[in-house]
Amino acid sequence: MKLELCLELKLFHGVKMPEILFILNQKEPRLMKVRNYLLMSMIALLLVIFVSEPVRACQDYWLDGYCPKSQAGESVSTPEKGKNLDISGYATTMLAFRQSQDDIPYVGRHDGFQLLSARLKFEGQHQFFDYYISLDGTAYPETNSRKLDLGAKYVQLKDCFGRINIAPFLRIRFGQFKAPFNVEELVDTENRLLITNSVLSEGVQIYQGLQGAQEANPINLKRQVGISVMGDLFSLLGYEIMVFNGNGYNRLVNDNDNLAVAGRLTLNLLKGGLVLGANSYYNEISVGTPEDMFHERYLAYGADLTFNQYNITLMAQFLGRKIEYPSSGDSQVDGWGAMALIGYMIEAIDTQLVYRFCQFDPLKDPGIYTLQYHTLGINYYFARIPVVLKTNYRIKLEKEDSRSIDNDELSFLLQFSF
Repeated sequence: MKLELCLELKLFHGVKMPEILFILNQKEPRLMKVRNYLLMSMIALLLVIFVSEPVRACQDYWLDGYCPKSQAGESVSTPEKGKNLDISGYATTMLAFRQSQDDIPYVGRHDGFQLLSARLKFEGQHQFFDYYISLDGTAYPETNSRKLDLGAKYVQLKDCFGRINIAPFLRIRFGQFKAPFNVEELVDTENRLLITNSVLSEGVQIYQGLQGAQEANPINLKRQVGISVMGDLFSLLGYEIMVFNGNGYNRLVNDNDNLAVAGRLTLNLLKGGLVLGANSYYNEISVGTPEDMFHERYLAYGADLTFNQYNITLMAQFLGRKIEYPSSGDSQVDGWGAMALIGYMIEAIDTQLVYRFCQFDPLKDPGIYTLQYHTLGINYYFARIPVVLKTNYRIKLEKEDSRSIDNDELSFLLQFSF
């Protein structure tokens, strides 16, 4: 008995239906039914794919991180039909003042101005394919050094991906982009209601707290290199499954031979105004030198809620994480965190009021590390120019064993878009 299946899809302009070659050499009559079922199923699926309404390159979803949005987080229409390239961007400048402590010389330093973002975005579409590339001129090397004032910024690739929109329920995205995990991270930087994300998503910078970046490792994936399958059903259920290297973005190669996986499911209610989400990822990373390599296993999970209607914006999420150390045999480390944000837009004066609460226990032991932040924000959107002024005050309650510090932060940010 010989069973061969050859399916050839010619995806280029001018071909209305794919060419299908189905060869079946068999001697058992029962295989005839299997052949007929397979053939009919393939024809039905291809008819749905090629006859269905073309998928737009950019959905009007508030959480679609790479799509351009207006200042207040409202969606905008896609580029005009036939327009293959759209260039946009934004830049942000921040002025920050932090409380310092005499007994901890590296905390609360570096007050002053900082260029946070200088983003240039290219996006376009051709038939059922769209692409997105973004660059940022404010990147800086990853370092644990406390001499941050000696560093220099440089231009860095942020996003670079293409997406094949076969049908609303089936799209394939490949390249470097944000992994489908942590709803706060999925909001485009340009559309954040506060100057920075919560400590749950960004961790603690070396000069901003007791723990430093390593001890308070955030529960986040950010951008990764890989491929994902995504889509939505009846504008109600959304999904994305991604396979990726797992060692971050702009890396030469994978850090080991293992691939990571992440997935996200969403339930869209009230015409997208209310979104319930759940996500998780599994990742095995390698650290150290090639001669002395250690392996770590990360399993993270979470659930979230977002609401964006009637000038009210709500966001809440819970994230948990387990870290195993098979090479060293150290005990498993559990961590968790939660955040909640509420914002209200006063249209009469073009002003938005925002409050966010976040608690992060990276070791799931309040007696060792506890990070609790309260952030108050006021945003003013200039009516005649594409400029936003954001003012934030962060109350930081940080504890390490038996000591705590006062390092609250007052910051101002000016952002312009083009």
